[in-house]
Amino acid sequence: MVTSTATWTSDPGEHYWLKNVKSSFRIPVYLPSLCVRRGRSIAEVTSVSSDLAGLIVLLSSIASRGSIEFVNGSIARAPDGKVVVSLFVDYTDSGLSAEGLANSLGGIGVVEGLSVNGYLTGGVTINKHLFPLLLGGNRAVAFSVEVLGGMIDHLRERLGEAANTLLYDLGRQYGVLFTRQVREETGLTFDELAQISLAELQAAGWCVVEGYSGDPVKRFWRIIVKDLFECAKRRSGSNNSHFFRGVVSGLLGEAYGSQDVSCIETLCAGNSTNSCEFAAWV
Repeated sequence: MVTSTATWTSDPGEHYWLKNVKSSFRIPVYLPSLCVRRGRSIAEVTSVSSDLAGLIVLLSSIASRGSIEFVNGSIARAPDGKVVVSLFVDYTDSGLSAEGLANSLGGIGVVEGLSVNGYLTGGVTINKHLFPLLLGGNRAVAFSVEVLGGMIDHLRERLGEAANTLLYDLGRQYGVLFTRQVREETGLTFDELAQISLAELQAAGWCVVEGYSGDPVKRFWRIIVKDLFECAKRRSGSNNSHFFRGVVSGLLGEAYGSQDVSCIETLCAGNSTNSCEFAAWV
């Protein structure tokens, strides 16, 4: 049960920077793409089945034997209605080769299709089956926060203050296009469209929306977010969130049919606060 006091207390890894999230129950979700286990025999196994319950029973049976360890993975439903399970497995103690692993799993009736990626180099394998990555039914591309932050820093080093203007303009265009897409998918408009668009950005890992308030008549809004990717691990002493500030401007402008939405960041986590706060108006 989700409560306002639930807290994620485990540390999923030293590189995970969101510590002690207090406001609600939020759990980091791994997107399985890379598995590294030096000195071990590992593979990425993707199977297709029309019988989800039967597939889960099969996987449970394999796990209970102890000779094959499931490292991580995902379960999804394909557009044709079939279930796609992609798992990274450690089969070192099974005595099987990658080919033997495929033959062993593929010969079970509940599995309609199966493919196995062996390791690319010793103890390292990549998920090469699940492509493209979809987010809400649309193709998506994943960047790590560290890499994206490094790209933004490089842009500022090359362009100086002009980089912030460029980031704002790019963000604004993103906000327009993204919100237009959400409107076409949902049929929503105005305040509902704005809030749903922000919620979908949260689901995509951009930030946690802590507060949203607005006066549609006066055309004034205030938005509070935590853990915004632009400010991750970055304490510059100044406001960092120029891209997201542009996104807010474009998002609200598209939701309310206006090209003249202005947005400023009144507080920024890059400047020693706990959240980023934005004020927008027409």
